[in-house]
Amino acid sequence: MDLDSLNTSDQFKAQLKIDNPQISEQEIQDSMLIFNYAENFIYPDSNLEANLIQFKTAIENQPKLLVTKTNKPQFHMFKWLSAAVVLLMISFGVWQYLKPNSGFIQQYVSAENVMDITLEDGSFVKLNKFSKLEVLALDDNERRLKLSDGEAFFNVKHNRTSFIVETGKGDIVVKGTQFNVKNRKGLPLSIALKEGLVHFENNNEFVELLPGESLIVDNQTITKESNENKLAWLNGELKFSNQTLAEIIKELSATYQVVFKYEESLSNEKLTITFQNLSAQQAAELLSKTINSKVEVE
Repeated sequence: MDLDSLNTSDQFKAQLKIDNPQISEQEIQDSMLIFNYAENFIYPDSNLEANLIQFKTAIENQPKLLVTKTNKPQFHMFKWLSAAVVLLMISFGVWQYLKPNSGFIQQYVSAENVMDITLEDGSFVKLNKFSKLEVLALDDNERRLKLSDGEAFFNVKHNRTSFIVETGKGDIVVKGTQFNVKNRKGLPLSIALKEGLVHFENNNEFVELLPGESLIVDNQTITKESNENKLAWLNGELKFSNQTLAEIIKELSATYQVVFKYEESLSNEKLTITFQNLSAQQAAELLSKTINSKVEVE
């Protein structure tokens, strides 16, 4: 049989039978499936077809080896089969690398420490404890991030492209601004503007914030209030002014990601209290002394 007169696929099939006379028809079909898939797999703009031809040529031009035939199966076939498998794997890897990214391009997850982040556009983000921030796009055409859980302070570098922070409850749109976003599970969405201008967009709602103002989004209710205590965490503080014990416990639980056990009959007692760089256990001890009742971390 003149292999050179056959096409590449038939050459491969013929070589299988020559190198291993005992090969079954099912094994031939399985081998051909891999070879044909690799041969026909072409990723757009990847020059894969040219590389395939070059790869085949290199294999076919190898020096011929004289092999004494024995009754044992020969493995010359794996020269072709390996080439097909390797090429298939390379093709898949190129596709994985070049395919459009449907998720985030960068993710930041803080644990028990505050994280300082400088983005590629020059913007700065301080990510509070137990928070997750995803960078969805960051180039000349789009700057889009997602604060899926937690709290972050943004100091956005001004340029012509809007800077958008998604929260799941609405988007914050700015150009060059300093603002804080708290999007902790179990708490209302809170946006506090320090400097610049913020637009909050949620379906048909469009709210503009000015410096010193905060926006609270609780289910379908959107209200404005002052920035009092909203930025205290940047100095390691948690401040509460004339708030109920229940509200304070809820905030502490979301911040420290633990459960606080306390006497619920005191839920409506109002307190003004500051927690300065305290652990959850230390916060519980301070509360215990303040209300003269045991507060524990479960």
